[in-house]
Amino acid sequence: MRHLVLSTAFLITAGALLAQGDRGTITGTVTDPSGRVIPNVDLVATNAGTGIQSTTVTGDAGAYTMPLLMIGSYTLEARASGFKTFERR
Repeated sequence: MRHLVLSTAFLITAGALLAQGDRGTITGTVTDPSGRVIPNVDLVATNAGTGIQSTTVTGDAGAYTMPLLMIGSYTLEARASGFKTFERR
């Protein structure tokens, strides 16, 4: 079975320099080990502290964005047909 690779950027966003937000965004691209992008990958981000899950699906370029996540630690799981499930904490 083939493997998925997640290239992930964890961004903490703030509305202005003086005001800090309590939300963040996870963005990235899903590729296979050869570097080819994988579209239509189901992604689930689970907040380790609350168990709250957020979901999205990669686009045609393998890219995804999960905005407005509560600040915290997350487990990100990627699932696609024909690939092993990938998990990153």
